[in-house]
Amino acid sequence: LLSCVAKTMPRGERKSGGKRRVGLVGSSGGGTATLSRSAEDFLGQIRTHLLHFGVELVDVCFLSCTKGLDMAGPFCPATLWSCEARQAMPLRTGTLKDLNRAVRETDKRIAKAIEEGRIDALIVISCDPEGANQSSAKAAARSGIPVVGTGGTSIGKLMNMGANFASSYGGSVATTSRSKALSYAVGLAKYWGLPLLNSASATKPLSFHSLLDGCLPAFLTAAIFMALLRRVHLLGDLLVFSIGESGWLASLGHYSVRGLPGVVLGVACHQLSVSFGEIELIASLVAGGFLSSTEPATGKVVCGVFGGFLIPNISASLLFRFTMYGWPATATTILTSGLSGVGSGILCHSLSYLICPVFNLYIDTLNYGLENYGALLGLILGGLTVTASMHGYYHTILLPLILLEMEDGSMSFLGMLDMEALVLVCAGICCGVAVHPRSRPAEIQAAERALSINLRWGDYVEAAYPFMERDIYIMIAAHVGGAVGGALCGYYEAKGSAYVPCWSLLIIGENGIGCLLGMAAAFAIPFLTTLVRL
Repeated sequence: LLSCVAKTMPRGERKSGGKRRVGLVGSSGGGTATLSRSAEDFLGQIRTHLLHFGVELVDVCFLSCTKGLDMAGPFCPATLWSCEARQAMPLRTGTLKDLNRAVRETDKRIAKAIEEGRIDALIVISCDPEGANQSSAKAAARSGIPVVGTGGTSIGKLMNMGANFASSYGGSVATTSRSKALSYAVGLAKYWGLPLLNSASATKPLSFHSLLDGCLPAFLTAAIFMALLRRVHLLGDLLVFSIGESGWLASLGHYSVRGLPGVVLGVACHQLSVSFGEIELIASLVAGGFLSSTEPATGKVVCGVFGGFLIPNISASLLFRFTMYGWPATATTILTSGLSGVGSGILCHSLSYLICPVFNLYIDTLNYGLENYGALLGLILGGLTVTASMHGYYHTILLPLILLEMEDGSMSFLGMLDMEALVLVCAGICCGVAVHPRSRPAEIQAAERALSINLRWGDYVEAAYPFMERDIYIMIAAHVGGAVGGALCGYYEAKGSAYVPCWSLLIIGENGIGCLLGMAAAFAIPFLTTLVRL
């Protein structure tokens, strides 16, 4: 009788008024424990998606096990999650055997709430309808409240018990926390006739600073690897390597470079996505394969940034739409990951034919200037590098241009200016402060630490700024040192990178003599000026 009454009630209304309230019972199941990031994340996703439709998660009985329950023994560690103040919280931890009674007691509490009308729907996730969760399962079947969930075996048993399933049910294979949580929320919203609006933004503002910082290790690794392979070629005919020739060694170098656009795409997707998860990860890897399938070309990393913007928006739209159709979470996850990855990859690959010629023009212009006016170009850019860094343009202008030069696996002329005009200039000033007899002990300690980082790691150029701002002559010497060092690097067409030990550029840099002379001049001029002025 209760079941018939519940099924004939208007779906958009609640008997007692107010927000609809949902209970949850289940476990991490046979596969969920390995696919979901954590029980806390999973339950949080469910709560968030329910709240989007104005539905509250009021009670939870969820058993999370460290192993898939298909293989877990009675003494496997587990955690029982419950709900306090509308928030999923761990209630108890112990072995599966120890938690069995607590699970049954919590399940009976939820069953009582269902029978008293305090729970309007039930989410079941790989539950045990004939065992630990039989009280809530029988209460849900008797009362006729809508039920949604995943877990093929448990779903089948609940259907045989007469549970009133809403539109969303199915297995757990290949699903994610997000796709399952959305399927539960949308299934209940459709059953109750609630507005289905996907108003949440899929992306957030992009921080180029964090994006480029995240990509720099990959670019630097590829450039160093390619430089070492070139040095192997000089050792003799035993291991022959030549850029552009066939052979296993040449292939290693090309593979390291081809993956860079995919790295940028993945990092950009992670930085841009509001809810980066397995779906976006898989899609970004698929899309990155399209950019990595052809020969390296300058500008593909820009296409990677574009792909990182596309994937969160496409995947969010597809996931919501497929879930609205009532498709199972497994099919929804597979289709969303595949289609968003392939679609974004095709668009990025097509866009590369328009973007790459533009950025190739930049590289060709820079190389032409080095070949014909190297000293003048280095003189101007060396001084401007110091100014740009002091005014905050390093991450927004200089670093992107450096990465574009390094996209083909070669060292960078602007990267060489980064080393000499910033790192070595800073090292010269700090060395002068450290050895000057009138320097205060605190200044000596700070200068020695900065000098060590400068020379050993090619970083921490900001340490010299306080001394440059204190004395105008040291400021001028820093610009002159950067300009003179840049002129020498430009004259010899030297290329390199910061963020490595300065001496390593004699090995991995292009034209070691030019690197040495440029760094020596950039160090000596501010060093001598600091000794005189302090």
